[in-house]
Amino acid sequence: MARKLGFKKLALATDPFQSVMLKAYTRRRFRSHIQHIPVIFDIIKGMNKDNLVIDPALAYRPGFVSITEKESFGKRLMGTMGKQVYYGPDKRLGKL
Repeated sequence: MARKLGFKKLALATDPFQSVMLKAYTRRRFRSHIQHIPVIFDIIKGMNKDNLVIDPALAYRPGFVSITEKESFGKRLMGTMGKQVYYGPDKRLGKL
């Protein structure tokens, strides 16, 4: 998707453990450099959150159906393990 949209650089922000675990996978799977940015929790904990305003209306989508209502626990678990990742017509992993 990023290539189709013309992105030249990609970054993945995630927790430090996931960042380390995903580095080799993203390099091998996508054959391009994806910058991994581990979240630094100490900085987040130290932030002043008094002025933080989040508008929940921006997250609302009419007709949204929760994944827990659409898919079984087993199917969601397989997705967590990457078994339902679709990479294109000839590169499907797992079974859908």
